[in-house]
Amino acid sequence: MQSPIIQSPGQPGFWFIFLVALIQIGLGISIFLPKIYRNMAISLGVILSLVYWIIGQNFGGIFTGLSTDPNSAILFILLGIAILGCDSPNKKISRLFDKIEAVIT
Repeated sequence: MQSPIIQSPGQPGFWFIFLVALIQIGLGISIFLPKIYRNMAISLGVILSLVYWIIGQNFGGIFTGLSTDPNSAILFILLGIAILGCDSPNKKISRLFDKIEAVIT
């Protein structure tokens, strides 16, 4: 039996999934904030990915002897750590627009 993609609010776990989705959206949008908030959002995202990997993905099944890959959480953690030292996206975007403006004029 297939389950529907969209659950109604009366279904078990709906509000938990809704809350986790809001947290993920908030963390994603937070990368456009000033550096301290961006780094905090990235750190929380890394922690959330680690929790997903441990609880939800069972370490990618590494300890079962049947796993073929460690799942995507490790990649997300490494990407989060990699962008911690980067400039704010707002600075990069403004520099890009400055270059485009210089070429046009």
